[in-house]
Amino acid sequence: YRRTSRVLICSGGKEYIENICRSLNADQLKDVNNLPELLEQVDVIIVPVLLNKPSGSSKINVGDSKQCWRETEPMSESDRNFDSTRSDNVIGFPRGTAAWEQYLESEIETATKQGF
Repeated sequence: YRRTSRVLICSGGKEYIENICRSLNADQLKDVNNLPELLEQVDVIIVPVLLNKPSGSSKINVGDSKQCWRETEPMSESDRNFDSTRSDNVIGFPRGTAAWEQYLESEIETATKQGF
């Protein structure tokens, strides 16, 4: 993707990934959500990376982003016409959690030190 598209890595906890999913896949304003189409027009690929911190551990690991994305539920009337596959043309789910953990290790360490 990097040669043909701009890559936007969105990493965070379950709630953050679900919020991104809802923002891209539901009509949250009065009109139809065309954000996925607009991102596709400018060659942007979004990579949602789910970060987990197992209880009793200080290490943050990469979870199953695709499962989290697909299991996201709409919240009340604010997420009209929600369909988690609606933005699939601009989503690239991460593969190989160990490789992603290694790739994001320094970023996660910096964010942790800053209180995120």
